[in-house]
This record gives sequence, C-alpha cells and structure tokens, in this order.
Amino acid sequence: MLNIAIRFSNIYNRYKMDSYADDVLVVWFAHGKIAGWYKHARVYENIQTLSEDTGRVYSTYNIVSREAVLIPLEQREYWGVKWRYVYYPTDDRDRIFVERVLEYIDKHERYLRFVSQKSEEELNNLDENRLTGEDVEHLGKYRRNQEAFRRQLIRKYDGKCCICPCGINMTEVLMASHIKPWADSDCNEKLSSCNGLLLCPNHDKLFDKFLISFDDDGKILISEKLKKNSPHLFNISKNTRIEVDESMKPFLAFHRAKFFDKK
Repeated sequence: MLNIAIRFSNIYNRYKMDSYADDVLVVWFAHGKIAGWYKHARVYENIQTLSEDTGRVYSTYNIVSREAVLIPLEQREYWGVKWRYVYYPTDDRDRIFVERVLEYIDKHERYLRFVSQKSEEELNNLDENRLTGEDVEHLGKYRRNQEAFRRQLIRKYDGKCCICPCGINMTEVLMASHIKPWADSDCNEKLSSCNGLLLCPNHDKLFDKFLISFDDDGKILISEKLKKNSPHLFNISKNTRIEVDESMKPFLAFHRAKFFDKK
C-alpha cells in the first residue's frame, strides 16, 4: 500500500488516460536503503478502498502484487536516496541508477534461488572450497543472514532458552529454531524473528521433530510418543510454556498442523 496518488503523467504519456498500470516494478526505499519491492504489480493512479458489507472502509491501497520481497533490516544496503514519497525515474540521467537497482534485485533473487534449492542442513554443511563463482558469495551471505537471525532471537529472548521453566542461558549451545520449517518458509519468513524460537538442543530437537508444539496461548502440546518416553527427562511437563505474541501465531498454527499430522 502507498496511500498517496501516483501521477501517471509523470511516467509515460501512454498512461495519461489510464486509471491503473499493470506489470510494474515498485521498489521501496526507507532511510536511504532498499527495503523491498513488488514485481508485476498493478498500480492504481488513485487510492482504492476495500469495504465491508456495511460500507465502512477498513483498508485503502493503490498497489496490488503477488510477488513481494522484503529485505530484513540488518541486510539493507545504503543507497544515499533522499527523496520523499514517489520518485519517477524517467530522465536519461536516471538510467544508470535504474540499471544499478535492477542489477541489485536480480542478484538478490539469484541468491534466493540458491538458498531455496537446498535444505537448511545442506546449506550448513556446504564446503565453500567446493563451490565456484557467485555460489561462494551466496553461501557467505546465507551464513551471515543466519547469524543475524540467531542474534535477533538472542536479543528477543534475553539469551535464554525461551521454554519455561528451562531457561538455559549458555548462548554457545542455544539453537535458532524456525517455527514454520525452513523448507516451508518463503524468503521473508526464513529470516523473520517472528518465525523463530531460541531453544536449548534438547528442546530444539523435540520441536523440530514435531514431538512438541504450542497453542496460541503458549501452552505446550505433547505428542503421545513423547508422553510414553518420560518427558520429564527432557524437562517437559504439562505446565511447560512459551510467551507468544500476535506475530508468532500464524507460524505456530503451521507448526501445530504438522504436529497433529504426525500423531
């Protein structure tokens, strides 16, 4: 959503009489950095409204796209952009800048393809000495991003296993665990702290194998298999819980579905 009018007349003459344009690339900047982009978007010149049956407006927008990429904060690169609102790069002097932006997007998407074609275990075990060309750079970026994801979770959970009453606080052994599994997550979800729990090795393995899960109130769900195998040895009981905020609930719902499928 942009929620300000876009002047098509500032883009191309052929859009002057149109109410919207299709197949548009929209690049978002924040604080001088590329924050993300929409590809193949429909862009309306004027703000659209989405209303309930009562006629009450509850959402406004003027960009629609099914292909969105959000760059995590710690990965955003500074471009020195200082304009506000909408910038229309139409002059010849903008050509070099636009080419740089397109090259950046293309390179980032090649990185996403590199990552999406492999499991998390494969990526963690890759030997960079066996890679060539851009793949070496992609692997380095993946490892930096994973370390950034882990740092986010360490800050979020104060350097402790987030399962109460565990609380192990040796960060050297704590695991950055995805709630919605890596293989099922899109490029944004893979690095979102909303999709992560900081867990000790025992709890990480139980969670990863869907032997435990959590409801939206943070109360633990224990599989029948674990119930039959002395859960107290893993510091698990019916009173075990985690703190849950709204942003985590969609990911927990996905994990619970897998948990119940395994039963």
